[in-house]
Amino acid sequence: MGLMVAVLIFLVIFVVFYPLLVRKHRQMRIRALRNHCKRALRMPGESGEETIERYKEKLKEKYPNKSEVWYLEKIIGDLERSRR
Repeated sequence: MGLMVAVLIFLVIFVVFYPLLVRKHRQMRIRALRNHCKRALRMPGESGEETIERYKEKLKEKYPNKSEVWYLEKIIGDLERSRR
């Protein structure tokens, strides 16, 4: 009986907190990718953010229904390819 209660408590905690952990990880990943984009663009601050948003909107037209992470990784890949 005690083991069942412990397993049940674990499952409840997992179901409640796992989505929060996933969301936090995704937010941190997006922030890191945006910073990488700004460094690759060599544009600090607001001008870098505006350029990233414009680039992302163009990609959304060409490749709809992708994740934020996918668009940012695509921008970084395109920028790195164009620098070679």
